[in-house]
Amino acid sequence: MVWLLLSRTAKLENTILYTLSLSPNNFVFFTYISFRWNTALKKEVERQTFELNKANEELNSSKDLLKESDSFKEQIINSLTTGLITFDSMGKITAINSVGINFFWFR
Repeated sequence: MVWLLLSRTAKLENTILYTLSLSPNNFVFFTYISFRWNTALKKEVERQTFELNKANEELNSSKDLLKESDSFKEQIINSLTTGLITFDSMGKITAINSVGINFFWFR
């Protein structure tokens, strides 16, 4: 299988070299096609890079808003004069304020 693949690759290279050797016009044609393809690929990479950078900026903005919201929530929870404890569906404590900590610490 490896020999067959190498044989096909060698045949392809020989075909390309033979085609290029036929005429200088062929070389110019292949160079032009390669240049156009390269240019198209560069434009596509630039477009996708722009889209990724834009998505990254949106994610960072959302992350900053989430941090602010989380900080605000923590300030509210810690400013309560009564104990507050929240649990998730598995019974694990997800939030507790300082009054709640003191309540359980002394009892």
